[in-house]
Amino acid sequence: FVFTRQWTRHQLSVRAYLVSYLGNSTAVDDCIQDVALVVWQKGPWDGDSSAFLGYCLACARRIALVARKTLCE
Repeated sequence: FVFTRQWTRHQLSVRAYLVSYLGNSTAVDDCIQDVALVVWQKGPWDGDSSAFLGYCLACARRIALVARKTLCE
């Protein structure tokens, strides 16, 4: 339940962050799913909203960099 509540609260921020890196809506959609999966599996579960968002954005950055490299090939 904690993940769902936190993800719902922060998903738009994560999406905006990914758009700033990628701009490609299809790539953003793929990356947002990857971020959600990683955070679901490994993310912070203590209920701290800022820690959750920070972890999401850190994951999003790594995933977006890989996706951007793939788009440029």
